[in-house]
Amino acid sequence: MTPEVYFAPLKDVLEGNIHVENAAYMKSYMKGQFDFYGWKQQPRRIIFNEFVKLHGLCDYENLNEHIKWLYNQPQREYDYCAMELLLKFKKKWDDSLIDHSKYLIVNNSWWDTVDLTSTNIVGAYLKKNLHLIEGIMPDWTASNGMWLNRTAMIFQLKYKMDTSTNWLEESILPQTLCLIRILSPKGYWLGVKAIH
Repeated sequence: MTPEVYFAPLKDVLEGNIHVENAAYMKSYMKGQFDFYGWKQQPRRIIFNEFVKLHGLCDYENLNEHIKWLYNQPQREYDYCAMELLLKFKKKWDDSLIDHSKYLIVNNSWWDTVDLTSTNIVGAYLKKNLHLIEGIMPDWTASNGMWLNRTAMIFQLKYKMDTSTNWLEESILPQTLCLIRILSPKGYWLGVKAIH
């Protein structure tokens, strides 16, 4: 089943109950970057959970296609649904999760989706697969994309006492050095390439 057919009932409900005032406020809060239907978090989650209960989950093998379809919709609520869909597959997560997560991080990027993806998805997976950190996070730290940099810094946010301070230092230090270089009196200014 194509994502368009699969998500049609969800789209009908979201589009059929637009909350104009909420949508305007939400768009303003996000600096006008995203359109909204105006669904607040709790009612939207209830609608999404009910949708999954009635229609089941898509096939895990086609998850990437479904995530991309959701992320290609103009309303921000679909981005949140994509993250929730990924979370519903937690028991099936495998190393492909990193690619799914990276897609969520680098597309339609803003604090709300990046922080949730970083901590609840990437962080949760890597905590159970610590051996993968050294193969993923150095590249994300060295990336020119600030959202991947941010993820490399905050993915351990929920680790508490299990936080690797060594890794935290490795992920933060390059960004700090970049900022120092940008602000230094030696002729560097905004727009200078990051030090990596």
